[in-house]
Amino acid sequence: MFQNVWFNKKKYLSCTTCHNSLIKPSGLITVDKIKYVRPIFYDEHCLECSAPACYMSCPHYVRRNDEACVRFDYGIKHNRHNDLLWNVNLKFREWGKLEARINKGSLSIKEAYRLDRGDKLIANCFKLFCSAFQPKTYSYNKKYDGIRRKKYASIGSASAYVNDFLFQCYYGGQKQFNLIFEIADSSNVSIFKTSFNIKQGFNEELIKLEFAAPEGGLVRLFPENNITAELQIFAADFVQLYDAIPQKPSEKLKCVAWDLDNTVWEGILIESDPDSLSLRENVIDVIKEFDRRGIIQIVVSKNDREAVLPVLERLGIKDYFVYVFANWSPKSSNLFYAARMLNINIDTFALIDDSRFEREEVSSQLPCVRTYAEDNLADLLSLPELSLPITEESAHRRLSYIQEMSRKQVKDEFMGDNVEFIRNCGLQINISHIENQTQFERSLELIKRTNQLNLSAHRYTEDEFKTLLADDDAEAFVVYAKDKFGDYGQVAFLYLRNSADKLLITEFAMSCRVAAKYVENALFAFLHEKYGKPIELAGVKTDRNGVLISSITKAGFIDKSNDKKIRLVLEENADIANSDIVKVEF
Repeated sequence: MFQNVWFNKKKYLSCTTCHNSLIKPSGLITVDKIKYVRPIFYDEHCLECSAPACYMSCPHYVRRNDEACVRFDYGIKHNRHNDLLWNVNLKFREWGKLEARINKGSLSIKEAYRLDRGDKLIANCFKLFCSAFQPKTYSYNKKYDGIRRKKYASIGSASAYVNDFLFQCYYGGQKQFNLIFEIADSSNVSIFKTSFNIKQGFNEELIKLEFAAPEGGLVRLFPENNITAELQIFAADFVQLYDAIPQKPSEKLKCVAWDLDNTVWEGILIESDPDSLSLRENVIDVIKEFDRRGIIQIVVSKNDREAVLPVLERLGIKDYFVYVFANWSPKSSNLFYAARMLNINIDTFALIDDSRFEREEVSSQLPCVRTYAEDNLADLLSLPELSLPITEESAHRRLSYIQEMSRKQVKDEFMGDNVEFIRNCGLQINISHIENQTQFERSLELIKRTNQLNLSAHRYTEDEFKTLLADDDAEAFVVYAKDKFGDYGQVAFLYLRNSADKLLITEFAMSCRVAAKYVENALFAFLHEKYGKPIELAGVKTDRNGVLISSITKAGFIDKSNDKKIRLVLEENADIANSDIVKVEF
């Protein structure tokens, strides 16, 4: 929701380049896909503000009706937003920024619309009041803003999962620029900052945070390098999409979360001498077998991390866990953010816990997560969801995730953008034809395990896959990746037919470990140059592989898909974006 008290219609008509208020978004995320939204309220602010002292000395000061400073040329223009989340126009002046308090509560779309209509009515009445009593408008405005922020902070039910930040806008300018997105804590200390490119036309960005946005903190949006730009904004909100939390578990598990007290070890840590704790029967055998099968393991425990780590070290099992979540947050919340950090679908998780309360808390919030009691651990190994093919890649999966943790830590400390970071990592891929049994097994595993980056989503049997590869009129490629932190191993499988007029790719599956690292950009640029033909990807749409469509279209492919089928086309003379970031060997 957006402030509208200080909209100046005369200035808007004189300086806007975006008169068409009926522009509709053309992105993947429509309002009917949004389940909940946080009721935050944006108003105009300044990057260098020290109001009101700066009004006398700042060269950018332009007096507003309430004697404050105009940060947007004409304020914020509200348009009708049928079938949209919001629809507002604004034009950033130099140093201008959008800013809002982060509230804990969340509302349905209908509830948010109702709140927005009521707020606009009050704001319009307030605007009339200010015009009648101009000498006191500044103090009234401050009081009104304070009351309004308190109101929004107390509205809605709390939810840790309304935490994806959705930004949608239309930009009519010619020159591209970066829009900075920043989160600060309640003390106004920046804790997260990124940017995304704004180009002419419709823009959509969904940022999936790996932490809970802090209640009482701030969210900010502003153009990089003090660009003065006009945007028509349709969404700038923390949302939960309907498909963010699946309702059913996946057929196979990828990650098991272990409780500790009376589950991994006998006893309760805070009630015991840490040196007296010992592993429960069969625990170490099950942990080792999960590791051999390539199942990622983490700790989710109601304890203090500093107390837990030495015990795990002493018992010789610390290295088996990729992450240790030892805190007092709800376990469902820890699992949700673990999935984000590992880049694994939440429906491939399971929790082993002795507490029925904790198991039911997770099941109520994350119905797609399987839960198991701590008894009969050995029986878990025979469950179908934990019966996974053992390959050379699966035996090293834990190490690859630990290497990814190192990359993330370096990235958090890296001062450049994401492209510069990946260049600095020295990421390179090696492409070859499928030649041996190890590559056969890993390619079949990728097709079976991969959901988000899977073109056909067909789950081949071993015999079906052999038949596919036996076709002499097609080619099958495998892709390996490595960087200065370590070797990813085989990360992709690709199957294509080289016809007279195009390359037709009908199978493409890529590991999520190299997602957003421009591997697909480099791969398709290589194929485009090698064969000198247009490329077409033809597959089946699922509720998961929208990520694949998004990444391929960002690379430069034209999306000609329909509701059921994927069809992505790269024309013969087209350029693939960011194709030089990853080095290619063949």
